[in-house]
Amino acid sequence: MENDHGPYLKDYSALKKGLIIGGSVAAGLGLLLTIVGFLDFFIGFQDMTMPTMPYLLFIGIPMFVAGVGCLTFGLRGSISRFVASQEAPVAKDVTNYMLDGTRGEAERTAEAISQGLAARKGEESVICPKCGSKNKKEDKFCDRCGAPLRKPCPKCGALNDSDAEFCSQCGQKLD
Repeated sequence: MENDHGPYLKDYSALKKGLIIGGSVAAGLGLLLTIVGFLDFFIGFQDMTMPTMPYLLFIGIPMFVAGVGCLTFGLRGSISRFVASQEAPVAKDVTNYMLDGTRGEAERTAEAISQGLAARKGEESVICPKCGSKNKKEDKFCDRCGAPLRKPCPKCGALNDSDAEFCSQCGQKLD
């Protein structure tokens, strides 16, 4: 059953109406009983007589609280929509204000990241153990200092990293 609230939400309009009406009646009656109970108490206090209806306070206060609770549940959707309509534009303005000064920097950072990823995808590099410069994966010697980038294995001839102590193919100790 589709309603104003979307296809997956049940229609609780009858319950909502009942909570609003029942809550209003209970809150009003509870408030009235509480006022009468307090008046009885304070008038008796002034005349130096015992109050005749103190039980009205014990009935009125809980009834008032329950009525306000029912009213709150009945009006919760309306209250939430009102609060959202007041807070959302402010949150949007604050977010835009905060991002305004950083938008260009965020774009430059994103561009640098995408360029770095693209460069990595196209070619892998080997770092020279002697000078730290980048070299192409297939280079045997450093472009900057001439240091060997790979160690050939004396047993199987496989090329290993220059700082390797054992061959990655056969396990032979490297010089």
